[in-house]
Amino acid sequence: MNYILCHKDIPVLRFSTEDEEITEVSEIISREHLPIGISPENEKGKTLKSQFRSWWKSRSIPASRQNLDTALEQLGNVTTDYLIEKSYGLSLSDHYWAKPLKSSLSWKDVNFFQNSFSDDVGKALFGILNSDSTAGCNISHKNFNSCSSPSPCRRLNRFDGIEFTHYEKPSKNENEANLNIITLCLHSDNHHIWVASTEKLYLFDMLNETFSAFELPADDGKMVNSVFGMTYDNNGQLWIGTVNGLFVYNEQKSTLKHYLHSSTQ
Repeated sequence: MNYILCHKDIPVLRFSTEDEEITEVSEIISREHLPIGISPENEKGKTLKSQFRSWWKSRSIPASRQNLDTALEQLGNVTTDYLIEKSYGLSLSDHYWAKPLKSSLSWKDVNFFQNSFSDDVGKALFGILNSDSTAGCNISHKNFNSCSSPSPCRRLNRFDGIEFTHYEKPSKNENEANLNIITLCLHSDNHHIWVASTEKLYLFDMLNETFSAFELPADDGKMVNSVFGMTYDNNGQLWIGTVNGLFVYNEQKSTLKHYLHSSTQ
């Protein structure tokens, strides 16, 4: 397969693959836009193909990633090299991608900052694709001061020091959908916990044992979903990492700002 490595829509170099391996780097189109660490005049004497092959492999999912072997099996016994090639070599850390030689695709059509990830790949890496597991995320409460969520799971477990309480739905309405897959939890204050799932973000009231869906639209109208990271900054703002970008929630001002990876933001 023949590709052009692009920096957004700027052609950088031509390369070829066979059986998901880099076989040739045939032409440098723009030296100024070569990825950092790749140079035709390599001080260690490495060939351009060797440098590019190492750089390309660094874009794949790390072998140490939890659930990786199971995920690859569930996706059809594929390899990480296969996944990176089928996703055009895209990454959230830069603006490079591999454009098939005769393709009419552009950066705006494929990049992860404006387009969604594969649900199947994401769920497989979370260890939940085709899984009937009912393991729960544990929130241990002794004086309501600790919270942990070691891995994605299908329910929330609360431990008060004596017994567990299990939560599989955001309310007692039996017709309401389950919490789906819980990815992590974070304390909001002594009586509230943020509970993130692959579908929505909830605020759990520990005193009343109720869930409230976080449905505040961002400044651009986008909604928070598929959360994989949360933290508070020194100003008390909640930073929320999702598959559709980064959100910042200011509770005092009741505002939600949405960031995409852009030179203007």
